[in-house]
Amino acid sequence: MKLQKRDCPVIIRVLPRGAGWTDIEWFVPAEMEKPLVLTASYIGGLFGDFIRALYCLSPSQRGYTRGYHITDFLPFEYDTSTQRLGQIYVKGESSPNLTYMEIPHKTRFHWEEEPGGSDWVLARVFDGDTASEDNVFLVQVDISLNRYPNEGHRKFEYSFTVEYRELCYAVAKAMTDVMKEYGFSGYSESTSDEVINVNELLFLKAIALDCMEARELFYFDNDSWKTDFDKEHQLLIFDM
Repeated sequence: MKLQKRDCPVIIRVLPRGAGWTDIEWFVPAEMEKPLVLTASYIGGLFGDFIRALYCLSPSQRGYTRGYHITDFLPFEYDTSTQRLGQIYVKGESSPNLTYMEIPHKTRFHWEEEPGGSDWVLARVFDGDTASEDNVFLVQVDISLNRYPNEGHRKFEYSFTVEYRELCYAVAKAMTDVMKEYGFSGYSESTSDEVINVNELLFLKAIALDCMEARELFYFDNDSWKTDFDKEHQLLIFDM
């Protein structure tokens, strides 16, 4: 399995502070002069929510994420003759070739700063009337930050548009870096973040490093999908 690190237009750093507090740096060098530092405390969601929100946004996970309340779906027309997704479903007569399916459209999570906090919305950007089924699409990232300095409440709004693959890279790299320094248990003890799902993290890394489509990680055997443990381990510890 060939894995290769590369530059990414988004830089994210996860910085545990102990006692259930974590700072997260969000930096887009092409658009920002310095990183935006956001804080997440244990009384709300933590960085594991970012991993889950990004994982749920992938159309490859349709059907597995329906139980997650953080995800919104949109219905689309699917042309069985061309195997392409078309325009959003509108009631009325349609071609015999068209069926209807839903794809994840938007995910959201909240980080608590005590007081204040940040609300994140990740929304799939649709290109006209069509939508790709694969993991090649743009994501609009909206951040609403509420803070309460001495002078009172202040609200800040930020918006960025990023390729899904690039956002997967930034998030997977951030978690890989912090895990290599703290370990899974050490990270959980320092941040109280118990939401890190290894399957979801591996999925994001596979997309980020272009080994998902080539089926280098997943294979079909005896009517079941399986994964190669050695390749999973290689992917998990790979420096990005």
